[in-house]
Amino acid sequence: MQKAKTNLGRLSMLLAAALGAGIVATTNQAPTHQVAAARSYSKATNQYVVVKKSGYNFWGNFSWTKKLHYSKNYLNRTLQVKRIYYKANGSKYYSTYRGGKWFGYVNATGLTTTKNAQAPG
Repeated sequence: MQKAKTNLGRLSMLLAAALGAGIVATTNQAPTHQVAAARSYSKATNQYVVVKKSGYNFWGNFSWTKKLHYSKNYLNRTLQVKRIYYKANGSKYYSTYRGGKWFGYVNATGLTTTKNAQAPG
């Protein structure tokens, strides 16, 4: 009986640690939300996007203090994406390039992906 209590105690500690780290969700929480809240991360990619919405800024940093460009000035233009950032709040940002030069970070919801690198732009 004592061994079962010890194992249950260890299991409880592991579960509490996993919940705190966002690895496991309770039945009252959506797992994807809990995992997204755990941390931000990024991944390398090589894809193209077209600016489809105005009202989005291209940023020079993730402190949101350096605006580089406005999406309204680049509607229907194609940009290359070399890295995708998944922020802890659930949003997704692209690190964009235009003509081989870095263009800025922009929220992915203002763009659509394309397979055509030669789309208008």
